Amino acid sequence: MIIFFHTYILLLLLNFMQYFLKILVHRVIISNINILIINRLIFQFKSLE
Repeated sequence: MIIFFHTYILLLLLNFMQYFLKILVHRVIISNINILIINRLIFQFKSLE
């Protein structure tokens, strides 16, 4: 019974970690895309001058 409980908690932790990692990766990708877009815009403005 205790072993079952431990494996259950482990599974919950793994699911939570997976969920957290997905969110983290998603955030990082979005922020990287935003940075790329901003850099592109700045570069275009500089080339216009």
